[in-house]
Amino acid sequence: AKWRNGEIDVSKRKKRELPGSRLGVPHTEETKDKIRKALKDKWSQDKKYREKMTLKSSKQTSKKDIRARISNTLKEKWKDPEFRAYMMERMKTRKSIAGTVNKEEHRRKISETMRKKWQDPEY
Repeated sequence: AKWRNGEIDVSKRKKRELPGSRLGVPHTEETKDKIRKALKDKWSQDKKYREKMTLKSSKQTSKKDIRARISNTLKEKWKDPEFRAYMMERMKTRKSIAGTVNKEEHRRKISETMRKKWQDPEY
Protein backbone atom coordinates (compact mmCIF):
# COMPACT_ATOMS: atom_id res chain seq x y z
CA ALA A 1 0.00 0.00 0.00
CA LYS A 2 1.25 3.45 -0.88
CA TRP A 3 0.40 4.90 2.54
CA ARG A 4 2.47 2.17 4.22
CA ASN A 5 5.50 2.78 2.00
CA GLY A 6 5.39 6.47 2.84
CA GLU A 7 4.47 7.49 -0.70
CA ILE A 8 1.29 9.07 0.66
CA ASP A 9 1.38 10.97 3.94
CA VAL A 10 -2.27 10.97 4.99
CA SER A 11 -1.64 13.32 7.92
CA LYS A 12 -0.64 16.20 5.65
CA ARG A 13 -3.39 15.94 3.06
CA LYS A 14 -4.88 19.24 2.01
CA LYS A 15 -7.82 20.07 -0.19
CA ARG A 16 -6.82 21.21 -3.63
CA GLU A 17 -7.40 24.85 -4.19
CA LEU A 18 -7.31 25.74 -7.85
CA PRO A 19 -7.14 29.38 -8.88
CA GLY A 20 -10.59 30.55 -9.93
CA SER A 21 -12.19 27.42 -8.49
CA ARG A 22 -15.69 27.63 -7.02
CA LEU A 23 -15.16 24.44 -5.05
CA GLY A 24 -17.24 24.58 -1.88
CA VAL A 25 -19.32 27.55 -3.01
CA PRO A 26 -22.99 26.56 -3.25
CA HIS A 27 -25.14 27.49 -6.25
CA THR A 28 -27.99 29.93 -5.74
CA GLU A 29 -31.56 28.69 -6.27
CA GLU A 30 -31.69 30.74 -9.48
CA THR A 31 -28.58 29.02 -10.82
CA LYS A 32 -29.91 25.58 -9.83
CA ASP A 33 -33.15 26.33 -11.71
CA LYS A 34 -31.19 27.40 -14.83
CA ILE A 35 -29.09 24.20 -14.74
CA ARG A 36 -32.21 22.08 -14.14
CA LYS A 37 -34.04 23.69 -17.08
CA ALA A 38 -31.03 23.38 -19.41
CA LEU A 39 -30.62 19.67 -18.63
CA LYS A 40 -34.33 18.96 -19.02
CA ASP A 41 -34.35 20.74 -22.38
CA LYS A 42 -31.23 18.93 -23.54
CA TRP A 43 -32.62 15.56 -22.48
CA SER A 44 -35.96 16.11 -24.21
CA GLN A 45 -34.71 17.79 -27.41
CA ASP A 46 -31.28 16.32 -28.18
CA LYS A 47 -31.75 12.68 -29.24
CA LYS A 48 -27.99 12.01 -29.54
CA TYR A 49 -27.40 13.27 -25.99
CA ARG A 50 -30.26 11.14 -24.69
CA GLU A 51 -28.95 8.01 -26.44
CA LYS A 52 -25.41 8.66 -25.22
CA MET A 53 -26.52 9.09 -21.59
CA THR A 54 -28.81 6.05 -21.73
CA LEU A 55 -25.97 3.95 -23.13
CA LYS A 56 -23.58 5.21 -20.45
CA SER A 57 -25.93 4.29 -17.63
CA SER A 58 -26.64 0.84 -19.05
CA LYS A 59 -22.92 0.08 -19.51
CA GLN A 60 -22.02 0.81 -15.90
CA THR A 61 -21.01 -2.27 -13.99
CA SER A 62 -23.62 -3.68 -11.68
CA LYS A 63 -23.70 -2.54 -8.09
CA LYS A 64 -23.15 -6.11 -6.92
CA ASP A 65 -19.93 -6.27 -8.94
CA ILE A 66 -18.66 -3.00 -7.50
CA ARG A 67 -19.57 -3.96 -3.93
CA ALA A 68 -17.82 -7.32 -4.35
CA ARG A 69 -14.61 -5.65 -5.54
CA ILE A 70 -14.66 -3.16 -2.66
CA SER A 71 -15.32 -5.98 -0.20
CA ASN A 72 -12.41 -8.07 -1.48
CA THR A 73 -10.05 -5.09 -1.42
CA LEU A 74 -10.96 -4.20 2.16
CA LYS A 75 -10.70 -7.81 3.32
CA GLU A 76 -7.14 -7.92 1.98
CA LYS A 77 -6.25 -4.58 3.59
CA TRP A 78 -7.58 -5.65 7.00
CA LYS A 79 -5.22 -8.66 6.94
CA ASP A 80 -2.29 -6.21 7.12
CA PRO A 81 -1.46 -5.61 10.84
CA GLU A 82 -0.23 -2.06 10.16
CA PHE A 83 -3.44 -1.10 8.37
CA ARG A 84 -5.53 -2.74 11.10
CA ALA A 85 -3.68 -0.84 13.85
CA TYR A 86 -4.00 2.43 11.93
CA MET A 87 -7.75 1.97 11.40
CA MET A 88 -8.43 0.86 14.98
CA GLU A 89 -6.66 3.97 16.26
CA ARG A 90 -8.73 6.14 13.91
CA MET A 91 -11.95 4.48 15.07
CA LYS A 92 -11.14 5.18 18.72
CA THR A 93 -10.87 8.92 18.09
CA ARG A 94 -13.84 9.48 15.81
CA LYS A 95 -17.01 11.10 17.08
CA SER A 96 -20.34 9.39 17.40
CA ILE A 97 -23.00 9.91 14.74
CA ALA A 98 -24.78 12.43 16.94
CA GLY A 99 -21.54 14.41 17.26
CA THR A 100 -21.03 15.97 20.67
CA VAL A 101 -24.64 15.50 21.81
CA ASN A 102 -25.08 13.83 25.19
CA LYS A 103 -26.49 10.39 24.32
CA GLU A 104 -28.79 10.17 27.36
CA GLU A 105 -30.18 13.66 26.74
CA HIS A 106 -30.68 12.85 23.06
CA ARG A 107 -32.52 9.61 23.86
CA ARG A 108 -34.72 11.44 26.40
CA LYS A 109 -35.74 14.03 23.79
CA ILE A 110 -36.59 11.32 21.25
CA SER A 111 -38.62 9.48 23.89
CA GLU A 112 -40.59 12.63 24.79
CA THR A 113 -41.30 13.37 21.14
CA MET A 114 -42.54 9.84 20.47
CA ARG A 115 -44.70 9.92 23.63
CA LYS A 116 -46.36 13.12 22.36
CA LYS A 117 -46.93 11.57 18.93
CA TRP A 118 -48.63 8.51 20.45
CA GLN A 119 -50.98 10.80 22.41
CA ASP A 120 -52.22 12.25 19.11
CA PRO A 121 -55.22 10.17 17.93
CA GLU A 122 -54.48 10.93 14.24
CA TYR A 123 -50.97 9.46 14.50
